[in-house]
Amino acid sequence: MVPETAKGGLYKCRVTYSEVIEKIEFESYEPRVVQSLCLITDNTIQYDFKYHNRQQLNALFSQRGEADDVLIVQNDLITDTSYANIVFWEGSQWHTPVVICLLVHNALDCWKKKK
Repeated sequence: MVPETAKGGLYKCRVTYSEVIEKIEFESYEPRVVQSLCLITDNTIQYDFKYHNRQQLNALFSQRGEADDVLIVQNDLITDTSYANIVFWEGSQWHTPVVICLLVHNALDCWKKKK
Protein backbone atom coordinates (compact mmCIF):
# COMPACT_ATOMS: atom_id res chain seq x y z
CA MET A 1 0.00 0.00 0.00
CA VAL A 2 3.04 2.28 0.37
CA PRO A 3 3.88 3.87 -3.01
CA GLU A 4 7.29 3.07 -4.51
CA THR A 5 8.27 6.75 -4.31
CA ALA A 6 7.87 6.67 -0.53
CA LYS A 7 9.95 3.56 0.14
CA GLY A 8 13.28 5.38 0.52
CA GLY A 9 14.06 8.20 2.95
CA LEU A 10 11.70 9.66 5.54
CA TYR A 11 8.05 10.10 4.70
CA LYS A 12 4.99 11.17 6.63
CA CYS A 13 1.81 9.19 6.17
CA ARG A 14 -1.27 11.38 6.50
CA VAL A 15 -4.57 9.60 6.99
CA THR A 16 -7.63 11.78 6.40
CA TYR A 17 -10.70 10.32 8.03
CA SER A 18 -14.15 11.05 9.37
CA GLU A 19 -16.27 8.02 10.21
CA VAL A 20 -14.21 6.21 7.55
CA ILE A 21 -10.74 6.60 6.07
CA GLU A 22 -11.11 8.97 3.13
CA LYS A 23 -7.55 9.36 1.90
CA ILE A 24 -4.02 8.14 2.62
CA GLU A 25 -1.14 10.35 1.48
CA PHE A 26 2.65 10.14 1.75
CA GLU A 27 4.89 13.20 1.70
CA SER A 28 8.55 13.89 2.38
CA TYR A 29 9.18 14.40 6.07
CA GLU A 30 11.78 16.38 7.94
CA PRO A 31 11.43 15.86 11.70
CA ARG A 32 10.84 18.95 13.81
CA VAL A 33 13.21 19.32 16.71
CA VAL A 34 11.11 19.75 19.85
CA GLN A 35 13.10 20.41 23.00
CA SER A 36 10.48 22.12 25.12
CA LEU A 37 6.73 21.84 25.65
CA CYS A 38 4.25 24.18 27.31
CA LEU A 39 1.48 22.41 29.20
CA ILE A 40 -1.87 23.93 28.14
CA THR A 41 -5.20 22.91 29.64
CA ASP A 42 -8.33 23.22 27.50
CA ASN A 43 -11.34 21.13 28.45
CA THR A 44 -13.48 22.42 25.59
CA ILE A 45 -11.25 21.86 22.55
CA GLN A 46 -12.62 19.52 19.89
CA TYR A 47 -10.36 18.47 17.05
CA ASP A 48 -11.51 15.04 15.98
CA PHE A 49 -10.13 15.80 12.52
CA LYS A 50 -6.85 17.52 13.38
CA TYR A 51 -5.60 18.04 9.83
CA HIS A 52 -8.67 19.75 8.36
CA ASN A 53 -9.68 22.21 11.05
CA ARG A 54 -6.66 23.51 12.95
CA GLN A 55 -8.21 26.73 14.29
CA GLN A 56 -8.44 25.59 17.93
CA LEU A 57 -5.04 23.87 17.80
CA ASN A 58 -3.44 27.00 16.35
CA ALA A 59 -4.99 29.08 19.14
CA LEU A 60 -3.42 26.79 21.75
CA PHE A 61 -0.10 26.77 19.86
CA SER A 62 -0.01 30.56 19.97
CA GLN A 63 0.04 30.34 23.80
CA ARG A 64 3.30 28.34 23.91
CA GLY A 65 5.52 31.31 24.78
CA GLU A 66 9.18 30.30 24.31
CA ALA A 67 8.35 26.57 24.05
CA ASP A 68 8.60 24.65 20.77
CA ASP A 69 5.10 23.16 21.05
CA VAL A 70 2.20 22.63 23.44
CA LEU A 71 1.20 19.53 25.36
CA ILE A 72 -2.59 19.54 25.54
CA VAL A 73 -4.43 18.50 28.70
CA GLN A 74 -8.16 17.77 28.59
CA ASN A 75 -10.08 16.76 31.68
CA ASP A 76 -6.83 16.03 33.57
CA LEU A 77 -5.52 13.75 30.79
CA ILE A 78 -2.63 14.49 28.46
CA THR A 79 -4.12 14.02 25.00
CA ASP A 80 -1.93 15.48 22.27
CA THR A 81 0.42 18.14 20.96
CA SER A 82 -0.45 20.66 18.26
CA TYR A 83 1.60 18.82 15.64
CA ALA A 84 2.05 15.15 16.52
CA ASN A 85 0.43 12.40 18.51
CA ILE A 86 2.01 11.82 21.91
CA VAL A 87 3.53 8.62 23.23
CA PHE A 88 5.12 7.86 26.61
CA TRP A 89 7.83 5.31 27.40
CA GLU A 90 7.47 3.63 30.79
CA GLY A 91 10.65 1.63 31.08
CA SER A 92 9.44 -1.44 29.21
CA GLN A 93 6.42 -0.39 27.13
CA TRP A 94 4.94 2.49 25.18
CA HIS A 95 1.69 4.22 26.17
CA THR A 96 -0.50 6.49 24.08
CA PRO A 97 -3.52 8.50 25.22
CA VAL A 98 -6.67 6.35 25.17
CA VAL A 99 -8.66 8.99 23.26
CA ILE A 100 -6.26 8.91 20.30
CA CYS A 101 -6.10 5.10 20.31
CA LEU A 102 -9.88 4.83 20.15
CA LEU A 103 -10.16 7.33 17.26
CA VAL A 104 -7.50 5.58 15.19
CA HIS A 105 -8.83 2.10 16.03
CA ASN A 106 -12.39 3.06 15.01
CA ALA A 107 -11.22 4.65 11.76
CA LEU A 108 -9.12 1.61 10.84
CA ASP A 109 -12.01 -0.74 11.65
CA CYS A 110 -14.30 1.20 9.31
CA TRP A 111 -11.64 1.21 6.59
CA LYS A 112 -11.07 -2.56 6.84
CA LYS A 113 -14.82 -3.23 6.61
CA LYS A 114 -15.05 -0.99 3.54
CA LYS A 115 -12.38 -3.03 1.67
